[in-house]
Amino acid sequence: MTEEEGARRAADRFRLPGVPAVTGLVPGGLIHRSWLVEAGGVRFVLQRLNRSVFRDLDAVMSNITVVTRHIAAKLEANGDGDAERRSLTLVEGKDGSDWIEDDRGDAWRCTLYVEGSETRLTADSPDDAYEAGRAFGDFAQLMADLRTPLAVTIPGFHDTATRLAALRAAAATDRAGRAAGVMPELEVISEHTSLAHILPELLASGALPQRVAHNDAKIANVLFDAATGHAWGVLDLDTVMPGTALHDVGDLIRSTVGSAAEDEADPRRMTVRPAMFQKLVQGYLYGAGPVFIAAERALIVMAGRAITYEQAVRFLTDHLAGDVYYPIGRSGHNLDRARTQLALFLDLTARADELEEIVAAA
Repeated sequence: MTEEEGARRAADRFRLPGVPAVTGLVPGGLIHRSWLVEAGGVRFVLQRLNRSVFRDLDAVMSNITVVTRHIAAKLEANGDGDAERRSLTLVEGKDGSDWIEDDRGDAWRCTLYVEGSETRLTADSPDDAYEAGRAFGDFAQLMADLRTPLAVTIPGFHDTATRLAALRAAAATDRAGRAAGVMPELEVISEHTSLAHILPELLASGALPQRVAHNDAKIANVLFDAATGHAWGVLDLDTVMPGTALHDVGDLIRSTVGSAAEDEADPRRMTVRPAMFQKLVQGYLYGAGPVFIAAERALIVMAGRAITYEQAVRFLTDHLAGDVYYPIGRSGHNLDRARTQLALFLDLTARADELEEIVAAA
């Protein structure tokens, strides 16, 4: 059976308005594999879910169901005419479930495709950065009054101390024989380990509020109006769980304000773009409004540094382990990613005072 045939059979297990036809793959995405499906003149996105990354799919999908219904209800109550565009719409399986398992054990979910929409892999202008920030700020604001408890679907996802321990173990084991070639990177990481404890300690003490966090906040997970460039909302809610809004702000900074791609082979090309940072912060603060409190605002720059540092640790760990988690397209791909993240982290650190002034003026 071909992949496409497997997708068509899976689509037939959902409550669609007609006989489904698979019309093509949806590009992008490192974790799941997605297809466009048409049924009864309506288009849908069908996803085969990665069960090796998300082991408790009941918890993942329960979280998504709670979050999407909450957003839709709030938007409809506010008379928002774009409610269907701003919130993902899950399609039930014919058995009433929010995901299905096929005969081969593959897991699938289906959502309504938002016509007239597009996604973007990078922020190409300050306006893009503003809209991405606003979309995630809106998400924080919409989630602020959610009272239904959410499951922790990936324990320790932003536990930087545990990520550092995994890096040390990977370097000591040196399964792929690569440790000798990354000593400068390991030294830089070792010099900044104190960053691993700041946000966890503030959360534990109650100095920072626990919030519903997206945990994969990047422009690629923002849905844009293809005609106007206006951001409708955020996608890929698999990692939504309790945390801090600063995880999202930090990841937005990490993935948006740099001058080069995440996997740029020459880390010297990666620097901070202050104009992008400024618009990103303005957009986020506008979207979140008063929900985002002064204690959180004071830590925006630190959060950008901390999450960029954490991601560098994760990429370097995978490089040392033999590229077992992040898909690679070339030899040394994860090392390039780690070095580029470290370059961005060091520039964020060097420009911290300048960036703090931008936040203060936003």
